[in-house]
Amino acid sequence: MNEPDLNNEKIIIKAVNQINKKEIESISDEILSYLKKELKNYSITLSVKLEKLKKENEPKSLNNKEKLKSMIDSNPKFESLIEEFNLKF
Repeated sequence: MNEPDLNNEKIIIKAVNQINKKEIESISDEILSYLKKELKNYSITLSVKLEKLKKENEPKSLNNKEKLKSMIDSNPKFESLIEEFNLKF
């Protein structure tokens, strides 16, 4: 879940999927009454908006060469093992 947006007295919670949105909406009354009471501001409103993940937050699929390069980058000894056992990728 992303950080909520604040627009004057309107709080917008951004959900990443429909299930998350429904869960937040199901408890939004409790959240809103708590915030109003604690902040002593009874004109606050709350809404839930569905927002897709940004590209940099999405998990990336790697092909075999990219996986191997990542392994070698994290531990250079992998390269010597590949050479020693004459492995081809």
